[in-house]
Amino acid sequence: MRTDCGFAKRLPHSTASPELEFVCRDEASDPFGVDDLPLLYESEPIGDELQRIQLFADGDTDILRFGEVADYIIGDRRIECRLHDPNLEYLVEIHALGIVLAHWLERRSVLALHASAVVIGEGAVGFLAPKEGGKTTLAAALLRAGRSLLADDLLALEETAGGIRANPGVPQMRMWPDDADYFVDSHGPLEVAHPGFSKRRVRIGEDFGSFHPATAPLRAIYVPERRSDSSGGIVIDPIRGADAVRVLLDTMFTDVPTGQSDSAGQRLHFLAGLASTVPVRRLGYPSGRHRYEDVVAAIEGDRR
Repeated sequence: MRTDCGFAKRLPHSTASPELEFVCRDEASDPFGVDDLPLLYESEPIGDELQRIQLFADGDTDILRFGEVADYIIGDRRIECRLHDPNLEYLVEIHALGIVLAHWLERRSVLALHASAVVIGEGAVGFLAPKEGGKTTLAAALLRAGRSLLADDLLALEETAGGIRANPGVPQMRMWPDDADYFVDSHGPLEVAHPGFSKRRVRIGEDFGSFHPATAPLRAIYVPERRSDSSGGIVIDPIRGADAVRVLLDTMFTDVPTGQSDSAGQRLHFLAGLASTVPVRRLGYPSGRHRYEDVVAAIEGDRR
């Protein structure tokens, strides 16, 4: 990605030609007529009215409107942000490297799950993000054991002749202060990831752990379920068929369709293929940082 925006997150430097250009413009100086375009989708409010998402289409271009914040004009190789409110500029990076990027990827037949992924050996394992599951802390525990981060939060997957491959994300994790204190020693020097929350940015390869900058074959997907007590063992059970597809659908990074015809059908087709070729497993494990080593050992030993 090439951008003129001063993002805090940085992708590893590359000498290759960029696949995507992201630019940001002040709408007041260069308005773009969205209101006359057909409305294809409107979400429920997310948090407040500012976070309602609408999808418009203009030929081969999709436009995502985030309430009073910004419009994102999404083409095949370029995304242009038209910022409505300069006071909310900090949200551009969050949108751009989240829902907007996931939308652009899906237009290219690359689907994004709300998940973390870590490389173990020659392949990657993903941890989906059901509420309170602990996907980031599980990934961090594996990094502490010497494995490498592939992605945190947004996991981009694509189907190739050799199977499903997982793409590297941004070399960064977002941790709550107490988790950062445990894995990084102190959250104090770390930058706040969002002014409305206390999570900190942890730069992988600098603050903590190592990063895997290349694609990797996806070997397994885990649905973490952290128990409230610290006793008992680790239970790994398969999720099959329609149940697996349902779990994957529930953890798509975005449920906003693309402007392409049969977007929902293409999404289901991809997820059905994913569930049939990559094992999806439920991972039940006890609470407590003193149990991380046991959980890591169970994951690394899971070759069923």
